[in-house]
Amino acid sequence: PVTIFNAGTAISATLANGSFVGETKTLANRNAGAVTITPTTFLNGTSFTIRQNGLVNCVWIDNTQGWMLMTPKIYASSDAAALYYVTA
Repeated sequence: PVTIFNAGTAISATLANGSFVGETKTLANRNAGAVTITPTTFLNGTSFTIRQNGLVNCVWIDNTQGWMLMTPKIYASSDAAALYYVTA
């Protein structure tokens, strides 16, 4: 499933736990408002933010580890060039 955010201002969203191991989600932000997503269970930190034109893919690992970002690198908010970043 794909979720596309298209807000002109910053918004927050939640991501419920997955239904089965290997479930995937694609989240994209088309507009200027950053989207901060807080999964119920998240392996990489507490939340992640998708900046304008950013896209992330997540996979559900299990009820203990939760969602994991399927990305080669985890960025911090200080990396201005990053289209997404994780909050620990």
